[in-house]
Amino acid sequence: MTTTAQEARLLIGPVASALEWLGMLQLPGSPPLGLRALRGVLVVTMGLLLFIPSALLLLVDPPSNAETYREVFFLSVASTTWWVKAVFFMLDRTRLEELMSILVDSTKRFPEDGSGIRSKYHRRAAMLSLAWQAAPVLSLPTWMMIPMLERHYVTHGNITEVYRRPMFYMLTPGNGLASPNYEIIYVVQCVAVLVAVEGSVLMDIYFVNIMIKVTSELELLNVNLVRMRLCTPAQRQIQSVGNIAVPEHSHTRKGHSKATYFLNKTNTQAGEELHDSAPIYESTNGASEEFSKLYKSLVKNVRHHQQIIVCVDELEAAMTKSITTVLAVSVFSICLQAFGFVEMFQGVVSQATVVKRMMSFLAYMTHNALFCFLGQSITDQSERLLHSAFSSGWPDGDPPFKRSLTIIMLRTSRPLVIRLGKFFTLSRNTYMQNLVKVKGNESSPAPNQEKQ
Repeated sequence: MTTTAQEARLLIGPVASALEWLGMLQLPGSPPLGLRALRGVLVVTMGLLLFIPSALLLLVDPPSNAETYREVFFLSVASTTWWVKAVFFMLDRTRLEELMSILVDSTKRFPEDGSGIRSKYHRRAAMLSLAWQAAPVLSLPTWMMIPMLERHYVTHGNITEVYRRPMFYMLTPGNGLASPNYEIIYVVQCVAVLVAVEGSVLMDIYFVNIMIKVTSELELLNVNLVRMRLCTPAQRQIQSVGNIAVPEHSHTRKGHSKATYFLNKTNTQAGEELHDSAPIYESTNGASEEFSKLYKSLVKNVRHHQQIIVCVDELEAAMTKSITTVLAVSVFSICLQAFGFVEMFQGVVSQATVVKRMMSFLAYMTHNALFCFLGQSITDQSERLLHSAFSSGWPDGDPPFKRSLTIIMLRTSRPLVIRLGKFFTLSRNTYMQNLVKVKGNESSPAPNQEKQ
């Protein structure tokens, strides 16, 4: 039998297993992490190993060259996001575990009935995961190859000295350019940036997969809302009696309507109450049975919508801590790289610096675009719920069904929006505002241009 942990791995993808192995994620139904959590501490340590020396260099011995100063500042800011995001991600393990449990439960309780929506979004999530995983593969080699591309030979009389550029400018003990210190520092920097960046990318992929799964649940709910309608024989029977087959207070009803909504129930309780929540009709004709089935489908969709709302709330709470800092720093880093474009277009920087700057700029722009447009897709699908409910077969339904559907339409008139803290809304407008800021920075003069 498939366990809950295995179902979570299938749902989220390989990133769930990778984060579990790193000790940063607890899958539902899996044993405690134990000593594996030390691997997550190692990821945080690698980020700190890049942040502390670069920040100390800015405070103790700031570079006089504007380009070098900008590069050190960029490293200190970027490394801050790597270790801060890892810390908050590990602290939210319980919430992330609950989030996965909700999604796994949704796939069991609300099947898609052959529509193929979940499988379509699963393939989309896999493609985005592979594409985002390729981002560090393309950008990190440009940083690692800089020491080999920017070697300078300086001759003093009969002595020729080799100036070797470090991978990252940091405050290091002793002479960091002399052997073997240079080689040791280079290896440590390579390992630290690989571990820190890969951990950050895996966390991003995890949230991307969750957002795509939420979008698939919303689209499935849209389809199920449209499908709410009586079958053709029942419709003909209603039309033959003037659409009054089951009036609101008909003698064919047993008591009052049981249009009850259930919150905070266990799966067993919800399933039992869902079975009995539709109005009970006497089996005197086929139309009464069809009304009962129609109302049960309505209650089932209400439960699905409630579960999606809880999922979005948990996702928003988790991303507020882990992603808000990243997006804020990303906007700042994009603007910082945009300032350097002035020198790049003037041809006063090396080709390696141009490639490095372009790759970093594109990575951050893509990162922001990914989260903003996925958040927009959740909002778009939730906005469709109102139209999907109206497109159902409500004209053929009985008065209790119509009243309950009206309540649903009032609730779905407020679309779901992911707000990160009080600063960001994951939407298309947020991304466009960031582009406007970048355009304004490109048209502004770069600071310290004449500082050498």
